[in-house]
Amino acid sequence: MKNAVIACVIAVVSICLCMAMLQDNDVWNNLQQLQGTWVRKGTKGNMYEVWTPGERVMYAYSYTKKGNDSIPEENVLLHPKGGDIYYTVTTARQNNQQPVDFKLTLNTHNRFVFENPAHDYPKRIVYELVNADSIHAFIDDLQENGTNRIHFYFNRVP
Repeated sequence: MKNAVIACVIAVVSICLCMAMLQDNDVWNNLQQLQGTWVRKGTKGNMYEVWTPGERVMYAYSYTKKGNDSIPEENVLLHPKGGDIYYTVTTARQNNQQPVDFKLTLNTHNRFVFENPAHDYPKRIVYELVNADSIHAFIDDLQENGTNRIHFYFNRVP
């Protein structure tokens, strides 16, 4: 009887671990949709985000193109940490160029929400895939009324 109980416990733990691994794979598969080069056209130049996948990580860098000049904006690392996934961003002209972590709090097939309530601004970063070639991203202060929300609209570069 004791062996049967041990076998049942091992089976339950194994199933739970497999389910967690499958869920984690789903998250990474969803995030892979960001892969590629995206552009946001603006009056002061075009901003580009370039996403590259790695082994259970994703890298991104953004820059603004003004004439012949490319001005670095941010570096982003999507990575696992302590059982969660983080969006770690280093911005060229903010936070003394120190990385800031935002925890993935919502993952659906087309929406990714990263939050850090302790950060001054933004406290939330959201990416919504409108379709395969269009992203609506925004940053805000976690207020649902959107008064301190800044929107970014990107299109995939072919």
